[in-house]
Amino acid sequence: MIYKASKKEKTKRKCVIGIEGKIETPEYDDFLEGSFIIFDTPNLFHTIAIRNGEMFLVEVEIKEE
Repeated sequence: MIYKASKKEKTKRKCVIGIEGKIETPEYDDFLEGSFIIFDTPNLFHTIAIRNGEMFLVEVEIKEE
């Protein structure tokens, strides 16, 4: 399962992408409203996140173990 997760700690929100319960990205302030997880290949996807007012293209590769 792949998911976007967010958690509010005190006054700051932390957002990450997880795969099978494991965090796969650094923490971001938020995800761009209306953004989706878009698959480019069966094992590579991307979305848009925001940190300190900057937008980032977040790409994640799913590695088989």
